[in-house]
Order: sequence, then structure tokens, then C-alpha cells
Amino acid sequence: MRELEGMNTNEVADILNISKVNVKIRLHRAKQFLLKYLTVNLSKEDIYPFGNERCDRVTEDVMAILFNQNIPS
Repeated sequence: MRELEGMNTNEVADILNISKVNVKIRLHRAKQFLLKYLTVNLSKEDIYPFGNERCDRVTEDVMAILFNQNIPS
């Protein structure tokens, strides 16, 4: 609710009928769980797919903009 819906701690605590401290603890634990799950079950390439040809193309586009050149298609 905090991360996806943008609610503040008080709103989440009221909706779930738990303390503000408990909201913070649960969010922290959820982030830890997600990080551990992702690092154990996914390779670095799965987590960070940006790179190689795509990275080169983006870099060229940015450099073209910086130097007022035409952007390659």
C-alpha cells in the first residue's frame, strides 16, 4: 500500500488496523524477502537486462542529442 498505492504510514496502519511501527516493520521485511528471492532465483541478466546492443544504441542517441546531431534510427 505504501509503495504501490502511495499511501502514508498512518493510512496503511488505519486500514490494516495495526500500529505505524508494525507497518514499517512489515514493509522492511517484505523488501528484504523480495531482494533475497530475486537474488536467489534470478540471474544478474534477468534482473538487469539492459545492456549490449541496446545500451550502445541509447548511448549513441544521447551523444547525438548532446552534440546536436541527428538521432540514428
